Amino acid sequence: FCQRIAKHPATCATCTQQQLQLTAAAAHTATALRCPFGLVDIAVPVRHGATLLGHLFTGQFALRPSGPTQFRQAACRLQQLGVKTNLRALRHAFGQSVRLSARQQKALLILLNQFAEQLSQQAERLLFSAQHAEPPLIGKAREFLAQHLAEPITLGALARHLQVSRYYCCKQFHKHTGLSFTEYRARLRVERARVLLRDPHR
Repeated sequence: FCQRIAKHPATCATCTQQQLQLTAAAAHTATALRCPFGLVDIAVPVRHGATLLGHLFTGQFALRPSGPTQFRQAACRLQQLGVKTNLRALRHAFGQSVRLSARQQKALLILLNQFAEQLSQQAERLLFSAQHAEPPLIGKAREFLAQHLAEPITLGALARHLQVSRYYCCKQFHKHTGLSFTEYRARLRVERARVLLRDPHR
């Protein structure tokens, strides 16, 4: 169905706008959006800290239960856009759309969220695997922060631990991590909080 209607400029523009709205709305949390033709798409963000890496999409599907009313609404919308097409063939294509119940939709969302989390963790591992290229000073700084994350760590405390000046510590930390001390500390705490929320017994 989507392939058929996407051949027309008016519907292609509508679908593109819908996709942009979905990705914008799903910047921080999974979001479902129903298109003007009655199909639903879900986007799940893949994030690494404060950085949005991309999205996982379900692709368009219809909700169960469904009936002829859904297609009539889609056909009406196409008519409003001035699209002329073979309604019989289009009805058949619409009927071939994947249909999910509310329970199936929920299960699919759980799977996508789990996969997104695994991708995020993999990104974290890839990031930290590059530590061998860092100066020993930065490795020690990361280790110190990870070990004292629950404490009110300051840049001054980190600099004293590393036996360097605050200025040098700040410049080197930003140079090799791409983040300021405050940003990096906040990211670590957010990631730690997410882990604890998933498993409070850890």
